[in-house]
Amino acid sequence: LRPQRLFAFQRDGFPLSRLLNMRKEEKAGFSILELAVVLAILSVVAALAVPAFQNLLRESRLSTLANDLRVHAQAIDTHVAESGEYPQSHYRVGEAIPGLEGSLSSKWLETTPVGGGYTWIYTQQGDPDRRNGFIQIVERPGRPLIITLDDVRKFDKRIDDGNLAEGRLQLAGTRIRYYVRKGSD
Repeated sequence: LRPQRLFAFQRDGFPLSRLLNMRKEEKAGFSILELAVVLAILSVVAALAVPAFQNLLRESRLSTLANDLRVHAQAIDTHVAESGEYPQSHYRVGEAIPGLEGSLSSKWLETTPVGGGYTWIYTQQGDPDRRNGFIQIVERPGRPLIITLDDVRKFDKRIDDGNLAEGRLQLAGTRIRYYVRKGSD
């Protein structure tokens, strides 16, 4: 009997002897340089994609906020049309305005798209024609506002007059106010 040669054995169609006798440069795999090039390309792609994703996320939050404010204001306007009066101020974040429990969107109870929560303020002083009613976005424990002043300005330009001191959207310190009723001066 003649001993079988090693090259006669095959594994997955590849001579086993060739696997055992490969020189270093013939071995499968990637060089450090090739891996570094791929890593550099992935880094550039990530550097371009992350800011674009963050911008998209910010725009999505602001669009959702605009829609939420519109829906909440519409619920309050409907309440006024049905009852003839604005609801009393309600400062508690995460609770529905008394009398509007079934009318407000469930989003009123949740954290806003820009952090914080919603409250309702209706001024009671003086002449009824000069009273204001506004939805206010305030910080809440564990839920700070995550919107920059620059983003508030852009948001105001998008949904209002672009002036944070007047119009429907205003900034009062760190509170964002969206006026449902603006009394005459």
